[in-house]
Amino acid sequence: MTSSSPSPRGAFERRFAALMAEAQAGGPDAAQAARRAAAMALARDPRRAEEALAHASALDPLDAVSTLALAQLRADRGDLDAARVGAAQAFSDAIDESARALAAFALGEIALARGDAAQARDAFQAAKSLQADILRHEPGDYEALRHYARACQRLADFTASDDGAAAARIAHGEALTLLETLAQRDDALVDLAEDLAFGCARLAHLCLELGDHDGARACAEARVGWLMRLADDEPDNEAWRVDLADAWELCARLALEAHDIHPAQEASSQALHLRVALAAAAPGDAKRRRAQAKRWARHAEILAQSGDLHGARSAAAHARGLREADTDSLGAQALHDALILEGDLALKARDYEGARILFSRACEHAQPRAYDDNAWRTALSQVWGRLGETALQAHHFAQARDSFARMRALSDASNPRLAARLLLKEGEAALGAGDKIAARALFQQSCAIRLDLVDAAPQDMALARELAVALERLGVLAHEAGDIAAAHAAWEDEARIAEIMLDAIGDSAAMRFAAIVHGLLAGLASPDATAHRKRGLALLDDLARQGALTEQDIALRTRLWGG
Repeated sequence: MTSSSPSPRGAFERRFAALMAEAQAGGPDAAQAARRAAAMALARDPRRAEEALAHASALDPLDAVSTLALAQLRADRGDLDAARVGAAQAFSDAIDESARALAAFALGEIALARGDAAQARDAFQAAKSLQADILRHEPGDYEALRHYARACQRLADFTASDDGAAAARIAHGEALTLLETLAQRDDALVDLAEDLAFGCARLAHLCLELGDHDGARACAEARVGWLMRLADDEPDNEAWRVDLADAWELCARLALEAHDIHPAQEASSQALHLRVALAAAAPGDAKRRRAQAKRWARHAEILAQSGDLHGARSAAAHARGLREADTDSLGAQALHDALILEGDLALKARDYEGARILFSRACEHAQPRAYDDNAWRTALSQVWGRLGETALQAHHFAQARDSFARMRALSDASNPRLAARLLLKEGEAALGAGDKIAARALFQQSCAIRLDLVDAAPQDMALARELAVALERLGVLAHEAGDIAAAHAAWEDEARIAEIMLDAIGDSAAMRFAAIVHGLLAGLASPDATAHRKRGLALLDDLARQGALTEQDIALRTRLWGG
């Protein structure tokens, strides 16, 4: 016959019942027994903790700590009215300044939860003033210093709305410095680690708002350290692991923005490990599943930037698999985004068939939603563009041309720049399929739209370059068709734009681009061929003086010299 050890749950039940029996029996230690029962139940069973605290408060009405803990539990489960009544009672019944200050702080937290900012500010200011009074008599009082710093933290949030983020950062920084000084005296206190993590989070947010990404990153990393302490000290409290996952995610994001790939990857891995564990602990929790899917997607993007396409595609597939379970409108958009991410990574890896399958699924997903929803119509249009790009790279030119035409048909008619780009893409697909006549017509349409756009925005160099590229391709096709006059006209327009770009930008790339265009014109049997040859050589000589000649530049220079 085998024996089994008693379960931890059974031991808890027995101990809790014994303490509550002692509390209910009355006697000098009854209130203490109820408080001990509450402490046992707090992390494990909040309902029973509330029951025990209510009993302790009834037995000892002047016990502000139990009354406030009871108010906090009621606030946590959403009963803010009962929480406010309890905290107000603790404030009025407090027998010393310390208890009154704690009650004022609790009233501030409850007022914040109720959305009453003015009342919250008054309560936090009262808490700060009461703690300051205590510190005037006992300057080294640890608890007074800690709660004074907490009140300063909350008031610093109001400073942001009153005086701006810079003033709020100073106020939060002062509160955090005080807490860090206290941590050097006793860094094992869990409540202090919680306050420090809170302060680091606030400072990170303010640094981001002020554009100080290095400061934000330092605060985010410090927050991770304090949350790791909390998670280790209270392993049964999942809230710390949720906060820690959030903190690691912010570290990953800030490292990525700093192009610090390996720390970004490490932080993302830590966040992902936590998200997977949290989701596994609550299989039916849709919020946790979605958080896990979001992390897989961000992890895929980081791996792709680090050059690990295989790992990135695997992570993206995990994200997409988790999104398959979402059925509401937000879930539909998330699944679409996951399919696009996975397809983009397949295309980047030159897995054209894999990309086509994923983009086709995204297209099927978006199609029925696009009829009466402009956002989905835009999404569908963009998927057709990706299908076109995939087909173009795979040299499936007929499919590419059809996809780009579909994208153009769905696109916003008020966006002529996009229409011009798509006409150029269609032309490239037609050219790849050998239909030079159609390609030339499409390039002409693209150029006509872009000429109007450049005339309307002559300072837009990106637009000018797009037009120049389209004109060059149009000129090549005209030249191949024997239409020298049309080729000359297209390249002359391109040369004019190239010179404008050279004046505006003046770098070696703009110089090289202009030299190539003049080289094309120098090769035509036209009266101005010599002038273009000289201009092209002059530009290439400037590149040579800069030490920026490429092999292609040298070949062009040799050809122009021979002319």
